[in-house]
Amino acid sequence: MKKYRTDSNCLNCGSTVTGKFCSNCGQENLDLKESFWHMLTHSVADYFHFDSKFFKTMKPLFFKPGFLTNEYNAGRRTTYLHPIRMYIFISIIFFLFVFSGNKSKLNHKTPVKQTLNGVQMDSLENAISNNPNLSASQKAQEIKNLERKFSGAKDVVFALGGLSKTDTTVAAYTLRQKSLSKEKRDNFLVYYLKRKELVLKETENSSNLFYQAFISYIPKMMFLLLPLFALLLKVTFSGSKKYYAEHFIYALHLHSFLFLYFLLFKLIEMVVKLPGIFDWLFTAGWLWYIYRSLKTVYHNSRAKTIWKMMGIFVAYSILLIICLSIFAFITFITI
Repeated sequence: MKKYRTDSNCLNCGSTVTGKFCSNCGQENLDLKESFWHMLTHSVADYFHFDSKFFKTMKPLFFKPGFLTNEYNAGRRTTYLHPIRMYIFISIIFFLFVFSGNKSKLNHKTPVKQTLNGVQMDSLENAISNNPNLSASQKAQEIKNLERKFSGAKDVVFALGGLSKTDTTVAAYTLRQKSLSKEKRDNFLVYYLKRKELVLKETENSSNLFYQAFISYIPKMMFLLLPLFALLLKVTFSGSKKYYAEHFIYALHLHSFLFLYFLLFKLIEMVVKLPGIFDWLFTAGWLWYIYRSLKTVYHNSRAKTIWKMMGIFVAYSILLIICLSIFAFITFITI
C-alpha cells in the first residue's frame, strides 16, 4: 500500500495537489518518511510495471501488424512503450548481437604470406634449404634469386595500382611527389587517395580496420534512414492526409519489429539447424507483416497496397545503397 501525504503542496514544483498526482509536473504525492521495506517494494513494483508494459507492447508488435501505430496516433499511448524509446532499446540489442560475432572473427589475425603463382615463398625457401644436392653457396644464391622474383612481382602490383615501385610507404610517396615539378605532381584528389591507400597497406589488418570502422556507422545510418523512410511513406500515401510524424511512428514500429524478427530467427538458428525452406518462410513472414501493417495503417485496397509496397521496396533499396556508399566513403577518409 502506498502512503500518501496529507499536505496538498507538491514537493517538486510547489503547485496545489488535488489528487494523488500533481497536475502540473506529474509527481506522485507520496510521504517521504517510509520504511526501507516499503521503499524496496515500491521500487520493485515500478520495475515490474515497466516490465509488464514492455510485454504488453511486444505482443501486438508481433501479432497485430499496424495496431500499435493506430493506437499511438489515436492517442492511446500510456499502455505501451513509446515508439522512439522502444526502437532505441531494440536497435542497441540488435546491433550488439549482429556485430559482436563478426568482430570476434575479425580480431583473429592471420599472417599474410607472400605467394608467387599460388606458391608460398617460405615453402620454396624451405625446399631450397633442405635440398641435399646443393652447397651452402648455391642455396644462398637460389634464395636470393627467389627473393628477386618476389620483388619483381610486387613491382608489377605497384605499377598496376598507379604507384611507383619505390612508393612502398607514405613517406616515400610524399618525398617523391615533392621532388617532382608542380606540373608532374598528382593533383589534390589523386594525392589524397594514394596516401590513404598506402596508409591502409602499412596498417596491420587494414581490411579489418576498415570493416570495424564501417559497421560502427551502421546504427547512425539507420537513424538517417528512418526519417527518409517516413518521408517516402508520406509521398507514397499522400492521399491518407496523415501528418509526417504519424508516418514516422509507423517507421519506428516497423523497424523495431524487423530488428526483433531477424534477431529471434538468428537465435533459433544458433540452437537448431533449420532446413533451407525456413529461409523462404522467414522472408515470407516479414513480407506478409509489411503488407498487413501497411493495409492496417493506411486502409488501401489489397491491390493498391501491394503495388505501393513494391514501389516503397525499390525506393528504399536505392536509399539504402546511397547511404551505404556515403558512409563507406566517410569511413575511408576518416580511418
